[in-house]
Amino acid sequence: MDAANTVQRATALMASSNKKQIIELAKGLGWRGDYARAPLLQLALYVATKQGEGAKEDNLPSGRMPDSGEAQGKGEAQGEAQGKGEAQGKDKDSGEAQGKDKDSGEAQGDADDADDSGEGEAQGKGEAQGKDSGEDEGEGEAQGEGEEDPLREGFEKAMQEAQQQPKQQPEAQQQQQPKQPEPQQQPKQPEPQQQPSQGEGEGEGEAQQPEDEPQDKSAADNEWKTLLAASGIAAPHKMLRKIWLLTAKAKQNVMLVGPAGSGKTMLAQQLSQLVGLPFGSVSCTMGMSESQLSGWLLPVGEGGKFDYVAAPFIDCVQSPSVFLLDEIDAADANVMMLLNSILANGFITIPHKLIDPTVVRHADSIIVAGANSINGNDDVYTARGLLDGATMDRFYMVSIEYDMDYIGNLFTSSKVKRRSPAWTPDAPADADMVLAAKEWFMSLVKGTKKAKLSKIVGTRLAQKLVAALKVGIPVAEVKADLLLDWSKDEIARVGAL
Repeated sequence: MDAANTVQRATALMASSNKKQIIELAKGLGWRGDYARAPLLQLALYVATKQGEGAKEDNLPSGRMPDSGEAQGKGEAQGEAQGKGEAQGKDKDSGEAQGKDKDSGEAQGDADDADDSGEGEAQGKGEAQGKDSGEDEGEGEAQGEGEEDPLREGFEKAMQEAQQQPKQQPEAQQQQQPKQPEPQQQPKQPEPQQQPSQGEGEGEGEAQQPEDEPQDKSAADNEWKTLLAASGIAAPHKMLRKIWLLTAKAKQNVMLVGPAGSGKTMLAQQLSQLVGLPFGSVSCTMGMSESQLSGWLLPVGEGGKFDYVAAPFIDCVQSPSVFLLDEIDAADANVMMLLNSILANGFITIPHKLIDPTVVRHADSIIVAGANSINGNDDVYTARGLLDGATMDRFYMVSIEYDMDYIGNLFTSSKVKRRSPAWTPDAPADADMVLAAKEWFMSLVKGTKKAKLSKIVGTRLAQKLVAALKVGIPVAEVKADLLLDWSKDEIARVGAL
């Protein structure tokens, strides 16, 4: 029986019978394979081949699974499945029998030309196996690497015809889903070396969390004492340790909020000295332009050619450094939004920087901001404005108050000017503390929505909460920091504290 007649008979069989009926016919003709996992076309071709040959069940060797893709016609030679691996296949959508080869990872067994002696072997290693689920997994086509022959061309033609013809299917058969197109490869974006702040659920970036496991308190104390002694800072600001933990350890952008003369600028300078990194700053004003942050295109090249000149901020953030955005609440809110990308995502694109316009923030670049107010103008700081909520959300705010002990010492004759007791951390939060913080955060989200407050309580706030707890900031203090720009009435309406 030639290949064309076999395919024609198999196609007619599929059009007139469902899979259950074809399975019964195949079993009656000696099929010994896994009929539950076998493609419908393979079963139909087997039945058509055996009917054409007039074969009997008892003529088949026990345990032998005839290969439906093998060219028939030379004696009683049968294709023998060989291999040591296991070919696993579950034909779902396109009906392709798939397997796992021990060497190459995919065993594709299919029709191959019969050899000169009339004995062909199915290509690929593995014994077909699968659980008898009783479900019709779709129609399949055994594929292999053999040379093209009329039978293989018939397979392809039969498959095309079978997909065009309506067939009766058992109720248990799953509906075939259209094959999803493979996604096209997108151009690779520059990978920022640091993501120091929080990304929103919409995908603006994710906070870079501390990579190491939290240290125990004694180890953290020793590290702090060693670092402070090596820095040579004679009179450290009482909040220096907290700012160091939040910036150098928790990788947060920190905004220092406090009255004039409370030591915000000195605190940023001491942080630079503590970690041994260069210090830079810019004084923000309402008339400040974006170029004062991003840089300029100036005629400084040969023959008056315009070249890009980086602003101090750009120079600093590309290397280990501490940079202070002083008086940030005096700047135009729209200008400060220029920083949102580098604060959250770790990079900024500068259009007039014609060569390599994307600037990537260094992993050890620390950004600190100083502000006298949070919610805009007041009776004292009259030149202040209200920053955009997205910019504020990118900072962990810390309240800086006057050191009254130090001020008191100014009125004494002693040359030693002592400060108030230094801020000290708790032990890093354990799993129970983090879980309790999660419950507090979720209640804060619900309460804010219920009270209809104009507050951002999202991904970045949650990440700031977890990051601070992991470096030992006390729980009550973290909550107070995160709600620093909330009024007492807003806190009471939500029941946040």
